[in-house]
Amino acid sequence: MEIINTFFRNFYVSFPKKRTKLCWITTGIKTPCNIKRKLYLLCRDSNDPKLKTQYRYYCKTLSEVVAAAKKVYYNNKFVNSNNKPKTTWSIIKTITNNKNNCKNILMMQIDGKITSHYQTIAEKFNRYYVCR
Repeated sequence: MEIINTFFRNFYVSFPKKRTKLCWITTGIKTPCNIKRKLYLLCRDSNDPKLKTQYRYYCKTLSEVVAAAKKVYYNNKFVNSNNKPKTTWSIIKTITNNKNNCKNILMMQIDGKITSHYQTIAEKFNRYYVCR
């Protein structure tokens, strides 16, 4: 038992839970999510087909409600913004969880040297395709 406690203590210290605040999640969505979880636990331990049908229907309805809440939230965010393109891209980055802002650097080996100079790379491509 001591080994398991040590393992979990080290695991949770190394990999802490990250909490993100999703603004579109309201109390009206949290409550049905908790009910869905309870239904899942009941359904998992039971072989009742009516209960499983009810759980599937509840999941479908909850998914539709969540999708509608997201749509309303992001639509309001977009409508109330002054800079529409910037807001659009920030919403896309938020939804896709893409926070990478670094530029892609093209690197190529030319005459045994690695370079990222765009003019040199373009000239090398031009010479290659013109000579063919």
